[in-house]
Amino acid sequence: MSQTLALKMGDEPNPVDKTGLCLLSLDGGGVRGLSTLYILKGLMQRLNHERQKEGLPAVKPCEVFDLIGGTSTGGLIAIMLGRLEMTVDACIDAYEELMKSVFEAKSSRLPTVAHSGASNEALFDDGRQRGCRVFVCTTAHETLGITRLRSYYLSSKLNIPATICEAALATSAATGFFDPVYIGARKFEDGVLGANNLTEEVEEEAANIWCPDSRELWSLVKCFISVGTGNPGKKAIDDNMLNFLSKTLVQLITEMENTERRIMARWAPLSTGKRYFRLNVEQGLQDVRLAEYKERGRIEAVTGEYLDHAQQDARIKDCVTNIKEKQNFTSTMFEAVVEKYTLRIIQNQPKSRVYCNIPFPRNPRFAGRDEQLELLHKKVANNHKGQKIAKTGLGGIGKTQIVLKLAYQVGVEAPECSIFWIPAITREGLEQTYTDIVQELQIEGWKEKGDDSKALLRRYLSQKSTPLCYKGQVICPATYLLHVCRRGRVHKTEKSQDALVSKSFI
Repeated sequence: MSQTLALKMGDEPNPVDKTGLCLLSLDGGGVRGLSTLYILKGLMQRLNHERQKEGLPAVKPCEVFDLIGGTSTGGLIAIMLGRLEMTVDACIDAYEELMKSVFEAKSSRLPTVAHSGASNEALFDDGRQRGCRVFVCTTAHETLGITRLRSYYLSSKLNIPATICEAALATSAATGFFDPVYIGARKFEDGVLGANNLTEEVEEEAANIWCPDSRELWSLVKCFISVGTGNPGKKAIDDNMLNFLSKTLVQLITEMENTERRIMARWAPLSTGKRYFRLNVEQGLQDVRLAEYKERGRIEAVTGEYLDHAQQDARIKDCVTNIKEKQNFTSTMFEAVVEKYTLRIIQNQPKSRVYCNIPFPRNPRFAGRDEQLELLHKKVANNHKGQKIAKTGLGGIGKTQIVLKLAYQVGVEAPECSIFWIPAITREGLEQTYTDIVQELQIEGWKEKGDDSKALLRRYLSQKSTPLCYKGQVICPATYLLHVCRRGRVHKTEKSQDALVSKSFI
């Protein structure tokens, strides 16, 4: 797949470049939330430095991100940066004061957010339309399910009225440290109980807002940044063991690892395309417990070394290069804008170079299979000639739906690719499809009776100065053959691995 931020059509800019979604996910982690803030400080300093060189004013996180989601202490940071529109420096000052007042006094009541300028009665969702939306996760005491408190109204979801203070208390009231929080008749506890790495929650919430039907969020995202609080190690997990009741330490670690794998499986194409960034200190913070606020000097030093490392420095530069192009907040109608733009790209491609005959509509109910799709993406994206991929299994297990999903993703992400969907249920159907392709492309000789359509198509593709397709072998019988034509990738689905016979395809 293309590793550029966006494709362009002539002089028309891709709308994702200027108004695509910028999303920010903030983990929970007690006093280690300072690491999150130091990472954001480094990011915003570099961004504003680049803006200053171009004569542009400095911006705050609330002026860059369309959606900020956080849990536990990450939820506190999300509220301060997004809803209260604070700078990162002001947020660090407030956060340090908050941690000191909480853990030095060993209070069972979490104080309200300092330096906010907001009254205790100020509503989290006050009805004002803001470009930056904020939500925090908390845990319902009654069910232990994840609940989202929002600074905006979402018609398709239950919206719980809460003040800013109530939302801050609800997301960060860690069991063992603070009393539960009541909002109306509901009782809430620390949001980290349900989800610590909030990337999946931010992904789902963004889809609820900008693409509730298709759920095709990845095509709308300009930049997705997920910031951790550092690798917690075993001690930090021990601090929160009471929060998880019957869950064991092994289960907790497994859940964290599985979450990270799922996220990378879905967002790896955007990571290589420099649109998804996971920033998290891996070494140096393992021994910092949730309540050790006096370790803030160590947290700052370790995070600074992480940002100065050559690999992270390059990633931060890529991230800044991306988000500095952001000009406007993203409208909830943005999906329609991107779809129209993509359609114009496809329609304006020379007919001799781009062809697509996917016979089935996009399946809006398709979900899961992330690891399989990611593997197929990598296979289709590599540059080996004549790449052939077989998807095998019993009938009815979803092989065609996976390939259909892949085909539509390729069509949107790489509209310069031709996609040949060839039914191979019968030889007659296979030959008819070849004939239809040759006629639609008006390949030389297509009007001549008796000419072999498959041979005409093979010759047509082989004559390109930069071949779109190479001669390949396909294993039959196959239900469908999906041929992605850019340096000869072939994908096919098959019912069984038994008694397969190799036959010439193109």
